[in-house]
Amino acid sequence: MALNSQLLSQYGPKVSMKMTPQGSVTVDFTSEFIESGINQTVHRVILIIKTNVRIIVPLATETEKVITQIPIAETVIVGEVPDSYISVPEKDFLNVVE
Repeated sequence: MALNSQLLSQYGPKVSMKMTPQGSVTVDFTSEFIESGINQTVHRVILIIKTNVRIIVPLATETEKVITQIPIAETVIVGEVPDSYISVPEKDFLNVVE
């Protein structure tokens, strides 16, 4: 690696190295409602895990931030079916009024 050559990079003395992981974790949650048809709504609870992981090796240290979202609960809320239903996309709303 010192010569910056891929051909010669696999040769050389074996060097043992000890890595020490270090990190911190914060956990939060969020809730969201998603439309699912004319009379259904999906309610989802999501766990948000934020982690800062640092790998410490001799002569180098690097920190990486990892964010993971895990759904922990999901339910479908069913409402009444309406007698009539009209769906007008928001982009076409002005065309309907004219």
